[in-house]
Amino acid sequence: MPLKLFQADAYVPYLYRDLMPWIKSEVNLSNDTLETIKTCLEEIFHNIEYHSGIKTGCTLSQHFPKENRISIAISDFGIGIPTRVRTKMPNLTDAEAIRQACKEGFTKKSNVLNRGAGLPNLIRYVTQRNSGTVLIHSGEGYLSASRGPASSNVTSRQMPWAYPGTIVNVLLRTDTLERLESDIQQEEFTW
Repeated sequence: MPLKLFQADAYVPYLYRDLMPWIKSEVNLSNDTLETIKTCLEEIFHNIEYHSGIKTGCTLSQHFPKENRISIAISDFGIGIPTRVRTKMPNLTDAEAIRQACKEGFTKKSNVLNRGAGLPNLIRYVTQRNSGTVLIHSGEGYLSASRGPASSNVTSRQMPWAYPGTIVNVLLRTDTLERLESDIQQEEFTW
């Protein structure tokens, strides 16, 4: 998928009409299988709208069939995760702030929808269910999350250079997406 600039409050059409159908066609799986991926990606787009302090973002996605991988990068040039986190915890380094933002339940409560679950759910799903990787670079902080023996292996470190804003790169394994389809249980609807 080519580089796409989007308005932060208008990402839904891109996600629903462009990105998810493209992923579906690349991996030839049902919409149900990809529903959790869509929800996780929606959270990243949502974070730009509510946390970055700017009104635009950009995204780029690429399929690497020989490597069984899809890379989805979503970025903004807003205030960045460390700056946002330091409004609540001022003494953290950029790396510590990103790690804090990825902890279950941590939220700045910048709107009523915030529950502090978006980044932790993304990391848990991509690493544990898909055996993929999540990379986050914001300011001088860098976080990498991949599958560990029992849980996600999350490491963060200070970088010698800063990213102006936030970039989240989700690396999905296409060879493990099919097994997720077996996790879907059809619910019977009754009155």
